[in-house]
Amino acid sequence: MNTDFLSEPIFLVLLAGLLSSSFLSINAKNQTGSERTNTLVTSALAFSLTGILTSAVTYAIYNSMIAKGHSSLCSSDGFISCAEILSNPSFNTMLSLPWGLIGISGFGLLLYLVLSIRMDPHARWVSNHLDYSWYASIVGMVIVGFLIIVELFFVNGAPHICAYCTIAHLSMIGFLVSAHNLREHKANGDW
Repeated sequence: MNTDFLSEPIFLVLLAGLLSSSFLSINAKNQTGSERTNTLVTSALAFSLTGILTSAVTYAIYNSMIAKGHSSLCSSDGFISCAEILSNPSFNTMLSLPWGLIGISGFGLLLYLVLSIRMDPHARWVSNHLDYSWYASIVGMVIVGFLIIVELFFVNGAPHICAYCTIAHLSMIGFLVSAHNLREHKANGDW
C-alpha cells in the first residue's frame, strides 16, 4: 500500500483541519447556550474551510494530471491512488466541471451560510440559513455517496481510494453533523 501521501505537508495540514473540526464538534456536546452555539458554528466553519482547501488541492491535482500526466501530490499506483481517480475526465467531471471546482463552490456556499450565522446569530433569517445549510449538506452527501461508488467500482483498476477526496468527503459528513446539531440546538431554544 502506497502511503507517500502521509508525508506530504499539504495532506497533513488538511488532516489537521479535519481533526480540529471534529474535536470542536465533539467538544460542543459538553456545552450549553451561546457557548455551544459558537462552538458548533466554529466547527461548521472549520469543516467548510477544510472542504474548500481540500477541493482546491484536488482541482490542482486534476489540472496537473491533465497538463503533465502526473502530480507530485498524488500517488499513481496501489489501492490509495488519487491519480486513477482525478486524472480521468469521464469520472472527475460533472457537466464538464471538475469535481474539485464543484467542491470549492459547494463548500463555499456552506461557508457563506455559516459565516452569516456567525456574524449575526440572532437575526431573523438564522433559522432559514440553518435549514439551507442542512439541505445543501444533504445534497453534498448524495454527491459523496456517488463519488465513493465511482472510486470503488468504476475507475480503471478499481477499487481505488483518493486520500484527498476522502478528507473532502469526511468534511462534508462533519458539516452535515454540525448542521444537524445546530438546527437541533436552535429548535431546543438554547441558542
